[in-house]
Amino acid sequence: MIAILSLLPAQAAITSSLWDKLEHGLAFFVLYALMGLGRLARTDLKIWLVATGYGVVIEFAQLFSPGRYADPFDALADAIGAFFGVVAIRLWRQRRSPNQS
Repeated sequence: MIAILSLLPAQAAITSSLWDKLEHGLAFFVLYALMGLGRLARTDLKIWLVATGYGVVIEFAQLFSPGRYADPFDALADAIGAFFGVVAIRLWRQRRSPNQS
């Protein structure tokens, strides 16, 4: 879904009233959360790197989509959103697991 919405030509893009960087952050928060819950990699760092790398690739791919452009700050917002996903999933895991003091 992220790729489709990010690579639509500018005239066909879906817009919202949210701040662009917040949209990026929320999308990558959800992406990380789904990947983290699915444990597609063994560590949070690996999952974060995959999500962040995906954001960079999407930004680069926008260079080839009519009316779009690559914005390094969008990639940064993606990385920050994924980071908050790391924090949220770690907190969720801690609350679910019994105290291991």
